[in-house]
Amino acid sequence: MVITVGKNFNNLEVSTVTISPFLLKQNISKLTIAINNKKSELKKKSFKELLSDFVPLKNFCYVDSIQDRKGVFRYITKEFKKAGIVTECFEQELEQRESMSSTAFGRVALPHSIKMDARESSGYIYINPKGIKWSGGTTVYLVIALAISAEDKGIFRKVFDTLSSIITNPINISKLIESKTYEELI
Repeated sequence: MVITVGKNFNNLEVSTVTISPFLLKQNISKLTIAINNKKSELKKKSFKELLSDFVPLKNFCYVDSIQDRKGVFRYITKEFKKAGIVTECFEQELEQRESMSSTAFGRVALPHSIKMDARESSGYIYINPKGIKWSGGTTVYLVIALAISAEDKGIFRKVFDTLSSIITNPINISKLIESKTYEELI
């Protein structure tokens, strides 16, 4: 006899697993896989919401006109300043951080200030399908700039660590770079 948990339940948010009434090794494996899949799904959903809040639609740019790091820093700083997120010295702070070591991870860069002195925390996504000349002769196609206020150090860690793990996977990078709209990227 097989018991189906949730067979008549139509809520798509609930995952179901069919197991035997006798807890067998195969059942434990099925449950472990289902639990891990659900955890992963919830983690992705949570990060997607965090990223959507952290990087609003107005902070997304897909253009091929600016093809050097300094130009991208200037552009992002100008946009952040217009929104009241950063001060005049943000561009210099990005350059200062970059001079310590490159913020590029392959074809993606995650520039940020060390000082964490933004007026409010926010991110900016800049995609250039033709590429952007970066430090050390590297070419990046996606820039995710982070402006963080001192009160939001925890958000910085969460966003930076998760983005760092996402962009270490070449398949993820390819998908992100191919995004032409905000919705595709998120």
